[in-house]
Amino acid sequence: MTDNTLPHATLDDQERQAFGLYVRFLAEAGLEHPEEVDVRRVFKGLDGQIFVPVTLSAAEPNLQLAMLMAHKSEQVYKQTGCRFVLVQQPQADSTQRRYVWGDGTWRALP
Repeated sequence: MTDNTLPHATLDDQERQAFGLYVRFLAEAGLEHPEEVDVRRVFKGLDGQIFVPVTLSAAEPNLQLAMLMAHKSEQVYKQTGCRFVLVQQPQADSTQRRYVWGDGTWRALP
């Protein structure tokens, strides 16, 4: 990912650096289904969390990826003070929903 593809409009300099670290962790996950980070749809929640949408070439969200990235998100938070949330959108999901893993359950985003 080049600096030109980072979501400059929504993140400040510190957040962009933290975003780069989070995306590197995501790339290192090396799971079965390739992930595609949709940098145009990165957004900040009301609590300052940074939501990172990924498209999965699967029919369901990936629990292993969700749990791994929740752990990596904590690492990034401890290093940078920026908290990230992975948003999964499975391509083969007929509902075209986006999912977030939290509190032991999947939550669909509107």
